[in-house]
Amino acid sequence: MYNLNYLERHLNSQNVAQGEGQNNTRSKYEEIILMLVKTNKKITREQMAHALGVSTKTVEREISKISKLSFAGSGYSGHWEIKE
Repeated sequence: MYNLNYLERHLNSQNVAQGEGQNNTRSKYEEIILMLVKTNKKITREQMAHALGVSTKTVEREISKISKLSFAGSGYSGHWEIKE
């Protein structure tokens, strides 16, 4: 026999799961990257990648998502800045 409640329950559970995922705009690495920068403003992307256990490319992608984090200067003389 066909379950008349299946479709309704199935659609509702999908909407809840999708809604929760979309509301979470914060990256899982954002908090850790910001903490690393607060402790050492001259930390390199390679050092961040090693601390997070991910690739340098992943760190670069995550940094680009953090709007309040920027790099001032260039090369060895530069440092990270967090805009509050």
